[in-house]
Amino acid sequence: MKVGNVEGNEVTVNDTSTTPLPDEAKAPTLAKDPANQGGAIVTPDPSNDQVVVTFPNEKGEEQTVTVKKGDDGTWTPEGQLPERVTLDPATGKVTITPDAVKDGGQVNATGKESGKTDKAGEPLTTDTDAKNAKPITEDKDGDGTPDGIVSSPAAIDETGNNNKVTTTIKLDNNNGVDNLPITIVGTGGKPVSAEDFEAPVVKYTDPTDNTEKVLAPNADGTYNVPAGVTELKVEHTAKADNSTEGAETGKVKVGNVEGNEVTVNDTSTTPLPDEAKAPTLAKDPANQGGAIVTPNPSNDLVFVTFPNEKGEKQTVTVEKGDDGTWTPEGQLPAGVTVDPATGKVTIAPDAVKDGGQVNATGKESGKTDKAGEPLTTDTDAKNAKPITEDKDGDGTPDGIVSSPAAIDETGNNNKVTTTIKLDNNNGVDNLPITIVGTGGKPVSAEDFEAPVVKYTDPTDNTEKVLAPNADGTYNVPAGVTELKVEHTAKADNSTEGAETGKVESGQC
Repeated sequence: MKVGNVEGNEVTVNDTSTTPLPDEAKAPTLAKDPANQGGAIVTPDPSNDQVVVTFPNEKGEEQTVTVKKGDDGTWTPEGQLPERVTLDPATGKVTITPDAVKDGGQVNATGKESGKTDKAGEPLTTDTDAKNAKPITEDKDGDGTPDGIVSSPAAIDETGNNNKVTTTIKLDNNNGVDNLPITIVGTGGKPVSAEDFEAPVVKYTDPTDNTEKVLAPNADGTYNVPAGVTELKVEHTAKADNSTEGAETGKVKVGNVEGNEVTVNDTSTTPLPDEAKAPTLAKDPANQGGAIVTPNPSNDLVFVTFPNEKGEKQTVTVEKGDDGTWTPEGQLPAGVTVDPATGKVTIAPDAVKDGGQVNATGKESGKTDKAGEPLTTDTDAKNAKPITEDKDGDGTPDGIVSSPAAIDETGNNNKVTTTIKLDNNNGVDNLPITIVGTGGKPVSAEDFEAPVVKYTDPTDNTEKVLAPNADGTYNVPAGVTELKVEHTAKADNSTEGAETGKVESGQC
């Protein structure tokens, strides 16, 4: 207190007011990401206007994410989000992926509301990321193989300076992975194998000191890739095997993912072993369009390929037994026979595509295979004719059957339909189809309208009508094995009594 110009001793006034503190905002929720071990999720309280999130990245650098709720309820970030951090605009949920936050790092989040004091959520310590890295399987460059496994060069030699292929393996995250298999798988007709290479050398850049290091294999040949690594370099060096086998092909396989194909050229200098004798391929002189493959007497096995009438590849393998008898492997395609005494493979014209290529390779123990001169087949002879067999025992050929057995000269029952079945699908030109009279009162062609000859077109499976030639015969196209011939009786305005006859086609 001061009196005049004189001040007395100091007095303290204690604040005993009961004015309440302002309300607190609600705290956001922090949780570990249940779907991604090592990640975190921060969810604002519905009443929050703003949430500030902090956490260390994989390098230990502090990251700050601020998200705000607009008047329309939509959440947006302030500035650019750190890599691998996402925001749900509807809820404000901030998702921090395992690769965005340091293993064991602390995530903090504070909720803010207008006119209230800030409220921090319970801090969260992240787990160590799951060790689940695997090769990238995407094919962004469109070369038909995964971008995560790329081997170069595409062709190497078995010997010399160009005998090493380097495979770059790119992983889909930096979490690391234990027991990662890295193998060689063979491809094509002459597959390479892991035995054709020295032990692989797997290199990586250590993220702790940025130096290149070699990854030692586990006892089972797999590899433990440390966390922080996203790329491996694998070197496979070809081994000279002192035998000439020709070029071989294969791929590097990592886990279940295969990379691009690599060719290993056989540059061994050892002399080639003796060649087997080649089988002989010839056109069948008795059946135009057919082929005959005859093994050389020294062959142990002959491998034959050709396209069938539909263009589908057919394979026939015949093998000579210890007693000299030749037998096929598996069931022979229709129209193919094997002579057990000689191994001769006969391919009927209907079994092979017109103009198709027949290939045959001879094999002998301890020798390299020898292919015969490929053969191009002729177009089948157009020699189809009605089947003459009488399997049903009715006294007439099964290849020409007319129905019904009796028709009328007028009215609705005045049409006879004859089914003509041909003995092959080669087609035939100038096929005669006529009516011949029989018995005491023979019918004649003049007693019928012009016949209608129908067939199913093999190219589109539709029914079509076959037009007659100028002389009344018919040209049946290749691929057709059945005709339907309709003969409709003509009323002749005279009473002659019942007449009989047959349909004749070709010599039947």
